[in-house]
Amino acid sequence: MTLHAAPVPLTSLLSSQRGGVGETWWGRRFLEVVMKSNDYIRLNAGKSYARNGQVQWIEASPCSVEAKVSGSYVYAVRIRFTPLSDDAWKKMLSIISDEASFAARLMAGSVPEAMERRLAKQGLSLFPRVEPKSKGCNCPDKGSPCKHEAAIYFLLAENIDKDPFLLFLLHGKTKEEVLSGLREARVTSPGSSDSKEVSVLPPVPSDSYYRMGAALPEVGTIPGQIPGDHEMKKALYDQLGKCPVPLGDANLGAVIAELYPRAAWVAARWTKEMNRSPETDSP
Repeated sequence: MTLHAAPVPLTSLLSSQRGGVGETWWGRRFLEVVMKSNDYIRLNAGKSYARNGQVQWIEASPCSVEAKVSGSYVYAVRIRFTPLSDDAWKKMLSIISDEASFAARLMAGSVPEAMERRLAKQGLSLFPRVEPKSKGCNCPDKGSPCKHEAAIYFLLAENIDKDPFLLFLLHGKTKEEVLSGLREARVTSPGSSDSKEVSVLPPVPSDSYYRMGAALPEVGTIPGQIPGDHEMKKALYDQLGKCPVPLGDANLGAVIAELYPRAAWVAARWTKEMNRSPETDSP
């Protein structure tokens, strides 16, 4: 776990002014995991605190969130989360890196539900759990969560909507650790060095991104057998490299790799239809 990462300031005012909190499935799921309470009075009071600007500031660090919340007094809130073990972290990296679309969508600010289902099969979860028996607020209320803690959970959910990498931070891993871990996992994964060549074009150096490459083959020469989606996406992710045009934190190669197998399937089907003999269509 990173011990000296600088705290990350978070948005301290809910943009949602009525109804539920959490625009994404992962924001709502986070609330389900951390707030196991049916005390609607405390929860609604916490939501009102978050909406009315009573959270003075909030910041996240590895496995921890700290805030100041004004009520009858100004209360200090510190919520601790259970860190991932080394073994769990390695398994998580392996699962995410094994499917190029998972990493691509993460870097684009989205969390695939399929990724969480894959993690669940291995007894893992993207959603961190609060340290058991830890009182996160210095107010006299013995409820769990109290309304000051509840305000922080609602704010966390909305911040996680916009930046799912906060889920990893609450597990104890910074965004930089996640990205470098995924890169290393891809390099060291079995079969990563002997992936089958998928593209009909040879790899080119990154400084040749805008240059005209080799001519594309005629439609009739496109092979009828298209590699499996997983195999194709993994090879393309490694081959395309980083686009020189800024694309946020996303790797353009990974984004293309998510869409390319679908286009290849359509092309193969189209080629097959074009190559059908007239006799085949005769009654």
